[in-house]
Amino acid sequence: MGSVWKRLQRVNKRAAKFQFTVSYHQITVETTSKWKPNRLSIIWTRRSRRVYSEALPWEPTMKDPLRGLVVWPVPENKEISVTLFKDPRTQELEDKDWTFVLEDVATNGKRRQLAVANINMRKYASVESTQHQLMVNLKPTTKKINLATLECTLSCVFLREGKATDEDMQSMASLMSTNNNSDIAPLDDFDEEDDEGSLKHSLHEVSDLTNQLDMLTNSLSGSEFASTPMSVASLREELTPLAGDEKGFPQISDVNVLHSEDSGPCPTSFIENQQPKNVRLMLQPLNLKEAEESQPQPAKLQDSTPGQDLLEWCKDVTKDYPGVKVTNLTTSWRNGLAFCAVIHHFRPDLVEFDSLTAHDVKGNCKKAFDAGEALGIPRVIEPADMD
Repeated sequence: MGSVWKRLQRVNKRAAKFQFTVSYHQITVETTSKWKPNRLSIIWTRRSRRVYSEALPWEPTMKDPLRGLVVWPVPENKEISVTLFKDPRTQELEDKDWTFVLEDVATNGKRRQLAVANINMRKYASVESTQHQLMVNLKPTTKKINLATLECTLSCVFLREGKATDEDMQSMASLMSTNNNSDIAPLDDFDEEDDEGSLKHSLHEVSDLTNQLDMLTNSLSGSEFASTPMSVASLREELTPLAGDEKGFPQISDVNVLHSEDSGPCPTSFIENQQPKNVRLMLQPLNLKEAEESQPQPAKLQDSTPGQDLLEWCKDVTKDYPGVKVTNLTTSWRNGLAFCAVIHHFRPDLVEFDSLTAHDVKGNCKKAFDAGEALGIPRVIEPADMD
């Protein structure tokens, strides 16, 4: 389900694909007196994608035997394709980090990580072809070295732009991950943009999604009290009769009489304008504690998360359907029966639920996705992804 979550994150987003080429020139490494490297190699990586350079010998300098170089006689070029997503609000490309990893390759072929450095590919992406000379300071990950730097040239070529859900906008690693049938997805798949800038953007999106889920849950489940700001007015209307006990609650006519006795005759429009203000002043000394104690507190609904509210709603909608048992928002939906049950509950004409079987995963999902598409829900996954 990790690949499904990644695709859902890309709905309604635009993306641009770039080809980056790095040309390695030189590596400088300063070691300690107790150790020296054999051959050094640079790995350009992001998650499961790794691009290796040729391992070349490290040679100490004449001035400082602890400081050595790896020099490419002819610059070695390595290419990658990177898809950068656009922020739907600002239309700017989102951050995406790739990592340079410096490794030592021993005589027996064993690799040892020495230093790493992240580069944000967004900073070097451009519609026009560009080239940047980089001096990358690598952060040591072992006490065997004191410093490491990489001199290279980074070139960028713009390839295409389109929807983020298009297959040609996804990397081969992302396409291969759609065939993962594991019930528990890797945690890395849930974090496509893993830097501080995109974290703020994600939190803003989650806040919007939370409000929408609250509105959807309360409207569909017939909740008596809503947890969204739109329902505050209706909630106050229900509480007002309870608070408005006859004891000490002046009628509006009494207020008008008091006002007329103090100030004399006034135009009707002036009294109407002043009326809400006087009513609010008279309501201030009222004690609402008794009304709050006798009335169930709607604030308890806010203790649950939107995901829990949605799960409870799904359980309630599908409880009368045979063979459907919703316990979570992932594996309970794999065979497609839960999707069909939700659609059949509201639109029985779109899905013949009695003809479905639990073992026909692709068939169930196809019927559910086709019905959803007919209702205007965009199709972001295929039935084969659920098998």
